[in-house]
Amino acid sequence: MIRKIRLYTPGPTPLLPAAQFAMAAADIHHRTPEFRALFLKVLAQLKVFVGTQMMCCCCRARGRGRWRRRSRT
Repeated sequence: MIRKIRLYTPGPTPLLPAAQFAMAAADIHHRTPEFRALFLKVLAQLKVFVGTQMMCCCCRARGRGRWRRRSRT
């Protein structure tokens, strides 16, 4: 029997081998220079994706947490 690896969100969803390898890679700690470089790259690409020259903000909160963050800026 062939065992298929699936991602259960809200799935089951079949995963491509490239996604499986990416998930198996080592994590990057959020306080390392490597993470900072990656994060700045993602923010720059987010500006292009959204189509703005303004600063983009990545927020890890949901619901009210986002509104609270927005009200403090």
